[in-house]
Amino acid sequence: MSKYREVTALTESSHDPGGHVWSLATYADTLRMRGQLDEAQTSCTNAQAEAGVLSDPQFKIYSDFICASLAVDRGEPETALLLLEKTELLSRSSGNAVYEANSEFLIGQIEFDAGRYTKAQEQLRRAMKGYAGEQAQTGEANAEALLALCAQMLNEPAERDRAATRARGLRSSISSQQEVYVVDIALARLAGPDQRTVAIDRLRELARDAERRRWIGWSLESKLAEWQILTGQGNKPEASEIRADLEKTARALGFKRILSLLNSSRQN
Repeated sequence: MSKYREVTALTESSHDPGGHVWSLATYADTLRMRGQLDEAQTSCTNAQAEAGVLSDPQFKIYSDFICASLAVDRGEPETALLLLEKTELLSRSSGNAVYEANSEFLIGQIEFDAGRYTKAQEQLRRAMKGYAGEQAQTGEANAEALLALCAQMLNEPAERDRAATRARGLRSSISSQQEVYVVDIALARLAGPDQRTVAIDRLRELARDAERRRWIGWSLESKLAEWQILTGQGNKPEASEIRADLEKTARALGFKRILSLLNSSRQN
């Protein structure tokens, strides 16, 4: 984190406005992952303001996408959607297919969180097409995994199994630990009755690893998925214990999306 701050100071003093926006946005995203959401918001707001006066649209695309991701975590889906719709259009017009797909994927996640699974599928399929065209296998794996969850919610077992198999195949090529969380968490949630113990063990492993790395957001996501599985099993005592821990941490750090999902009847 100190190196990020050093780079940000250097890009400012050397009058490199694009580099300064990039470092501010990257710093904000790292703060977000570490659970420092208020600090992340400050850095994000500064990045957006500076990107807005630059002629190269890529800086606006990057900073707005990071800020949209932060808005999702802070439980502000409408703010996130406005940013993502603009980012999607700007990415398309400037030929940035990866961030066009990233925007579509995150919109799909927002729709999924809201229980609008058919709309989520539409967004995720568009994201899949974009990722495939750019050979972005991590994005493809994440989209397929979330498509599998959508299919499960819509009682489409054939589509669920197809998407899950495809996600597992793509997952085998991912080596970066930071990139495995979305697909691993989603696949764990798909576990059948005879696989749930293994799935819960995997989620606990992910949560411990994320905490060691100070990736608090991913730790919360892993614990949320475990709570969802235990709740579905009817394991009330253990689920209640995890929920209490999640609520305490999410409330203290401002992860209002986690609190919203815990209180959503759709997830219960």
